[in-house]
Amino acid sequence: MSQQEIPKKPTVRILISLILAIIAVIVWLKASNIEDTPTAADNSRALIGGAFALTDHLGQPVTDEDFKDKYMLVYFGYTYCPDVCPMDLQIMADSLRFLNPEQLEQITPVFVTVDPERDT
Repeated sequence: MSQQEIPKKPTVRILISLILAIIAVIVWLKASNIEDTPTAADNSRALIGGAFALTDHLGQPVTDEDFKDKYMLVYFGYTYCPDVCPMDLQIMADSLRFLNPEQLEQITPVFVTVDPERDT
């Protein structure tokens, strides 16, 4: 009796090749996705402050030098703000009332508009 060789089915090779191709695509997608994903900035050593130049309500320049040796209580808003801005500014004003005159001399409240065209 002669034994005939049974041809191997190509489906096993195709299946293994397909699995390897899928794994390669997944690895490639993960690697390219990691590069495009924004990461959080390291704020543990954030520098606070720095030089700046603004314009006051009279059109005059104001810089960080005008507030030298003082703390600034800064609020960003706009004068046509109907809801949050007045409440926030009232909270700031109420907070300043708790300070004694010596402490008040060290703090300058500053309102910075985010809508300069309407506010000037």
